[in-house]
Amino acid sequence: MTHPLPHLLHSLQAGLITIALLVGLLVARLSQAAPGDLDPLDANVVGNHGGAVHATAVQPDGKIVLAGRFFSLLGVSRNNIARLNADGTLDTGFNPNVDGEVNTVAVQADGKVLLGGWFGTLQPNGAGAATARQCIARVHADGTLDTGFDPKAGSGVHSIVVQADGKVLLGGEFTTLQPNGAMAVTTRNRIARVNVDGTLDTGFDPNVDRYVYSLAVQADGKVLIGGWFNTLQPNGAGAATTRQSIARVNADGTLDTGFDPKANDPVNCVVVQADGKVLLGGEFKALQPNGAASATPRNRIARVNMDGTLDTGFDPKANSVVKSIALQADGKVLLGGEFTSLQPNGADEATPRKYIARVNADGTLDTGLDPNANNWVFGVAVQTDGKVLIGGQFTTLQPNGAGAPTARNLFARLVNDPATQTLTAPDSTQTLWTRDGSAPELSRATFELSTNGGTVWTPLGDGTRLGTTGNWQLTGLALPSSGQLRARGVSSGGSGLIEQVISYSPTDTDGDGLLDSWELTYWPTTIGHGPLDDSDHDGYCELLELAFGLNPTLPSAGGLPSAIDEGGYLTMTITKQAGVTYEVQRAGSLVSVIPPFSSLDTIVITNNATTLKVRDNLLIGTTPHRFMRVKVTAAP
Repeated sequence: MTHPLPHLLHSLQAGLITIALLVGLLVARLSQAAPGDLDPLDANVVGNHGGAVHATAVQPDGKIVLAGRFFSLLGVSRNNIARLNADGTLDTGFNPNVDGEVNTVAVQADGKVLLGGWFGTLQPNGAGAATARQCIARVHADGTLDTGFDPKAGSGVHSIVVQADGKVLLGGEFTTLQPNGAMAVTTRNRIARVNVDGTLDTGFDPNVDRYVYSLAVQADGKVLIGGWFNTLQPNGAGAATTRQSIARVNADGTLDTGFDPKANDPVNCVVVQADGKVLLGGEFKALQPNGAASATPRNRIARVNMDGTLDTGFDPKANSVVKSIALQADGKVLLGGEFTSLQPNGADEATPRKYIARVNADGTLDTGLDPNANNWVFGVAVQTDGKVLIGGQFTTLQPNGAGAPTARNLFARLVNDPATQTLTAPDSTQTLWTRDGSAPELSRATFELSTNGGTVWTPLGDGTRLGTTGNWQLTGLALPSSGQLRARGVSSGGSGLIEQVISYSPTDTDGDGLLDSWELTYWPTTIGHGPLDDSDHDGYCELLELAFGLNPTLPSAGGLPSAIDEGGYLTMTITKQAGVTYEVQRAGSLVSVIPPFSSLDTIVITNNATTLKVRDNLLIGTTPHRFMRVKVTAAP
């Protein structure tokens, strides 16, 4: 049973508590942003000598890690790695201060951040002296160095992936590791796996003869390797086995002999889809899978089946290098690179797409998204809300036929289609995480339980994907009658980590939609006050008073949250109560459905057990009217 509140502003949609704030003068209605349009975030990343942002990673709290070759952003000194808050401001407490280029980052479940590249030292957060870290390092959530983790790669690291067991896969150009002060180096040619503490996993040695650019882990634990190589000689095998730029090894590092797509040039990126098919991007122009008699043309992007055979129906045909691939939950594929056009699936003519594009699940061009960068895009990632993060060497974007370019130096965030993400406990035996639209596709998901307001989280287990959808489920549980659930997922590229937290199933034995514990606090001898009753006649019904911590037996003066101007954005902060669900919505008009109230691109600043703080996605001065309202429900 779900009880909404139809109490305030009857001219609006019934079923909502609504608080509205009028901003600016009445002018024309604001036009809706389209997928690919620019988000207001402008980090103004600056770097010398071909500065670039190579990679981004999203944290569970919505913060964004940027890595590359730069020396400042937002006008503040930051050497090659930085972090933005969810609202786009600089996280001033995070400054690992790396002395060389950072190629790749990955976020661990404990908040630590792994970074790999071409560097020799870190001097985090104003430390008095630099600390040696050769091409691979790990920092705590606050940016300080994890002193116990030092694999010490002998040369550059291009790819980092955290496995489900916490072990860390490394790919690059190195030929040795010397972990944690070991007396001697250990040979590891271009790929290695280290334990959680940075020591070498001695049983894993695929032994690649040239460069490794990308790694991905399948659901079964097998590891996909993309790069520019000709052979693997795993785990001391007597002879090398030919594998051209793409290979798959078992979880123990031995070769998967049945998988051999054979690309004729480098593979820069490897991503696994929900259905197990594998997307490849790079510099190749043909694939010759699994001993086929001849090669099949595939220009810089291809998809192979789980067994390595070619997916013949997918052929986006980029005219130059593909550097990065990101997947959405709806199956659409984002591409970044050096290309300027695509000619998908035998189309008569190429379609201009400068350095970033999106194709549908069948490989055809998504004609509705055209960010139009003016230079290369090296990294593409998707936020929880579906917005797209891109990094590269561009300085402007001119999206979707805009009349003039807009400055965005080396990094930008793009508007996207709606993303859906719903976490539920259908009953005491299961959890379900339903995900679709532009939400980021996940390579794995885990579930946790808290019974003390989020102070301590207890692992429930790894989720199982429902078929080939973006949905994840965990069954066989014995959930308590109330608590909080947290779902966490690793993005398909392996670097970002997203989450959703809910309160579930409060005790409501009399079925009136209110928590028994709250009712008994104020009516110790009787239960039976309904959610729409107003026993103290103060204009606030019982569910409204429950939601905002008011006393239902005494008239309340105020106590409701208000929308305020904070930093130029309409912002609302709510003190949350257990067993109540809150959704803050915003709109540019009070006219129902033109445009509708929506929470899809409202920016969440804080969302934990006690506080929900959100802000509008548009600056107040850029729009004639903005309104915010909060929808409150209690659902036993």
